[in-house]
Amino acid sequence: MSTSISRWSLVAWPCIGVLAGWIVCQCIVWQYEIVWRLNQNQLVGEKVEFYRRIIASSGNSAGQLAQLANASSDGQWMLVPDDSSSLDRKSLQGPSIEWYVEPDGFRRVRAVRSISTADGELSWLVFSQRVPPVARSLYSWAYSFVPVGFLLGLIVCWLHFRRWMQREKILRALQSLRTPNRNAMPREAMLNVLPGKSMDPGIHRELIELVEQFQSTYSDIQNDAEQSQSVLAAMPVGILAFTSDLRLVFANRAGVDMLDLNEPTPVNARLIELIRHPRVIDVVAEAQRSGQTLDGEIDRNDGGTVLRLRAYPLASDAGVDGKPPMLLVLTDETRLRQLENARRDFTANVSHELKTPLAAIKAYTETLLMGAMDDPDAKERFIQRINEQASRLDNLIRDLLQLTKIQSLPERISLSRLSIFETVRSSVEEHNQIASKRNVEIVNHVQENEFHVMAEYDALRTILSNLLSNAIRYSKEGGTVEIKAKRLHGFIDVSVIDNGIGIPESDLERIFERFYRVDKARSADAGGTGLGLAIVKYLVQAIGGSISVRSRLGEGSEFTLRLDEATSSE
Repeated sequence: MSTSISRWSLVAWPCIGVLAGWIVCQCIVWQYEIVWRLNQNQLVGEKVEFYRRIIASSGNSAGQLAQLANASSDGQWMLVPDDSSSLDRKSLQGPSIEWYVEPDGFRRVRAVRSISTADGELSWLVFSQRVPPVARSLYSWAYSFVPVGFLLGLIVCWLHFRRWMQREKILRALQSLRTPNRNAMPREAMLNVLPGKSMDPGIHRELIELVEQFQSTYSDIQNDAEQSQSVLAAMPVGILAFTSDLRLVFANRAGVDMLDLNEPTPVNARLIELIRHPRVIDVVAEAQRSGQTLDGEIDRNDGGTVLRLRAYPLASDAGVDGKPPMLLVLTDETRLRQLENARRDFTANVSHELKTPLAAIKAYTETLLMGAMDDPDAKERFIQRINEQASRLDNLIRDLLQLTKIQSLPERISLSRLSIFETVRSSVEEHNQIASKRNVEIVNHVQENEFHVMAEYDALRTILSNLLSNAIRYSKEGGTVEIKAKRLHGFIDVSVIDNGIGIPESDLERIFERFYRVDKARSADAGGTGLGLAIVKYLVQAIGGSISVRSRLGEGSEFTLRLDEATSSE
């Protein structure tokens, strides 16, 4: 608004100067007109008095005198009898003068005076004279006040414009100083923004000091706010703040994601309009009503996400209505719930896996003690079963210890350049005897010195051994287990392929879980512990690789291990 007024004033000042010059000019012209009229009135009055005296003292008739006057004067004379009602009676004491404007710009002056002729008759002497207008040359100089006024208006306009520009410069400088900056502006730069010549030195000095003080304070507050915002935004804990009437004033990224709030999050929105979970609304409202911290829990409809709620009333900042503002904190406890479930399942599975062979060993032992020792065939058969269950227990404990050891390893272990051929050949030789007993043939397609990978020898050996063991265990009698390797975009894929019983598609996502078995009865008969693929998964992650599986029920399975290819320089 003020900027608009200032701009209009820049145009108004020259106009005001022109108008003032025109008014002065007209006043001068009007003054000249008054003086000229007064002079004309005086001249006409003197003429009338002169002829009145001549008529009064002359013995000639009035008509003859009037003709004589008309012949010798530029005016017109006329005697009017006293009975004329058109004449003003005030002319008895002196001439009455009137002015008339003619169409061509000239003016006519008319003077009337009562006279007494020589024969004693009372008449009216009327004098009429046509006079030109005032000579323009007399007051033409007065029109120079119009350009003078315009020039004065321009000068005032320029001064006003200069002052306005200084004001705008200072305003822009202050606005630029007010613009958020991470670092305060140095004094030298500030002096360039606010030059001292545009204002009083004392005011300039105090303004610089004031700006520096506010700028420093603002910078500190801004840095603190940005750090707080960054910390809150990076926190995995959801934080939402509400006013005393439960309107949102702040929500960090984690809180928006956990509660599926709309983007962008509407600030000042009411709690009941913002959040679609009734449990959250109930917890916050109840905590505000009671003035105590309350906890709650909700399950999101996205596959089992569990959120822990905690509502804090901020009693020290109670609103006008006595209700405190609220702080809502949310934590994602899905992983904790999964770990708790995994711990519970692990305990149950270990207990079951230990209990089954122990129960068998106890049953066979009791049977022997109850008299089966006297039967050589039964004794040998029971002792063989006890040995099998003891071996099963030994394998289970060994796998548990190995899994515990693997889980205690760092996320990435030290790697070296290894030959795939040598590692596969060693694992095949180890399992040839077991495969022969099951009438399963192992075919190694990996060529010597063909591929090298970055891995850790014991980990890679354990991975291949477990994959081969599973392939042999679940292959059909007379089946074949193949091992292949190929290069693909800087990776080496090692595949273990069998034509065994296969895995249902619904179970593919869970086969790497501890103690998970597709067919528990078939797995127990095959002698597996349910930990082999879990060990494979942890070791693959430790050496920076990945593992995938493809399988068709009744046709076989293919496990593919992908590792980084090792160059010759590594």
